[in-house]
Amino acid sequence: MKYVKDWATFLTEDDQKHVEIKDNMNSPFPLASDQFLDELEEKHQRSFRKKKAGRKLKKTSKLVPVADY
Repeated sequence: MKYVKDWATFLTEDDQKHVEIKDNMNSPFPLASDQFLDELEEKHQRSFRKKKAGRKLKKTSKLVPVADY
């Protein structure tokens, strides 16, 4: 593990990991591996992942064809 002496310079570098860190700074969700999130969710019995936005779609009933009269 290396230590960062100048965070401003570190976060302005164009590295994919840095982009992920900057994009996730205002998110309430942890930036972690799936394995770590699985362990957190198991330990705390709650979800720590982003969910799809919006409300759930209504389940539609199966339509039965009606005979023509």
